[in-house]
Amino acid sequence: MDTLQQSPPAEPEGGLRRNLKKRHLLMMSLGGTIGTGLFIGIAEPLSSVGPAGTLLAYLFAGSIMLATMMCLGELSCAFPHSGSFQHYALMFMPSPCWSYTIGWLYWFSWVFSLAADLTAAGFIAHQFFPAVPVYMFCLAILLILTAINLTSAKSFGECEYWLSAIKVFAIVLFICAGGVMIYSLMGHSDWHPTLKTDGMWFPHGWEQIVVCMTIVIYSFQGVELVGNAAGETESPHIILPKVILGIGLRIILFYGLAIAVLALVYPHELTPNGQSPFVWVFSHAGIPGADTLMTLVIFSAAVSAANSAIYASSRMLWSMAGDPLCASLLWENERRRRAGVCYFNHGLAGVGVVADPLYSRTAILFISDRQYRAGGLPGMDNHRMVPVSFPTIGA
Repeated sequence: MDTLQQSPPAEPEGGLRRNLKKRHLLMMSLGGTIGTGLFIGIAEPLSSVGPAGTLLAYLFAGSIMLATMMCLGELSCAFPHSGSFQHYALMFMPSPCWSYTIGWLYWFSWVFSLAADLTAAGFIAHQFFPAVPVYMFCLAILLILTAINLTSAKSFGECEYWLSAIKVFAIVLFICAGGVMIYSLMGHSDWHPTLKTDGMWFPHGWEQIVVCMTIVIYSFQGVELVGNAAGETESPHIILPKVILGIGLRIILFYGLAIAVLALVYPHELTPNGQSPFVWVFSHAGIPGADTLMTLVIFSAAVSAANSAIYASSRMLWSMAGDPLCASLLWENERRRRAGVCYFNHGLAGVGVVADPLYSRTAILFISDRQYRAGGLPGMDNHRMVPVSFPTIGA
């Protein structure tokens, strides 16, 4: 990365405004990886592979994440673009089909992620205000986040900064509470660290560690947002190398210390029942209202993930329209240097997924089919690539 810092990269034609700062990128990626996958999802690996196996799995996944981010950082420094790896696939792969497939799969993943995050946030809010239906909370959160993202990328960055700060604060508080708890237990002769299960480091064998890697790797989803934000970052050739190294080390540190605390004090033989292991530690550390505290933290994590979903998917759609790999209408707003139309496109798809699982799938496939036929791939037969047409009223 040192060689890429010598001269700033050229501004891409029709690019977006560069108003994201270093602190935005740092907290954006930290918040993207510290979420429900850690707060709730960690209970399953702890019970299935034990503390030592869980720690090993997270360290291995963290090393993969760090290596991936360093590679993505090299490309983002040299060619900062909001399309990130989708655009790089178009640049360096021999066929545009790779870029087309990567872009649409990434967009689909964030659409369904948006629906899941909105639903999770809606159910949590419904617990505090049972008179209001869940779908009303989902719609309200979606409208607020869409309005924030439509304002500017800086507004998204500020919102994500503070939402991520809540999660980082919760992790730091958890590590401190766990440290105090461990220190107080060290004086008791009947206390034994829970690193081993039945006297074994890996009671269920190495194979189970590989199985739980699917859950572990999911926890790191979102760190790649740095690549999408590179096209809107001030001086990316200077900021990105520092941010990526800082992100990798901080994530490994936070995850490692948090899992170490759980490995030493949490009874991992407990069957996962939906309760966060963090709540158990906070409660036994004597922190009042631990359940409510973690509920609010998980709510902020769900809102943060939905915010990231809107940003990442809209930038991916905007990039594909400019390449062009989908309808050119989504690129026409480049005069304002915003991706406004893409926000509405993604928001409608997210609402559809929340509203009805069956019809939303048909609607999303219809949208992607029509956008592909409108944009097309250079030098390729559109109808041969997407042979299925979805008949709808007025189509």
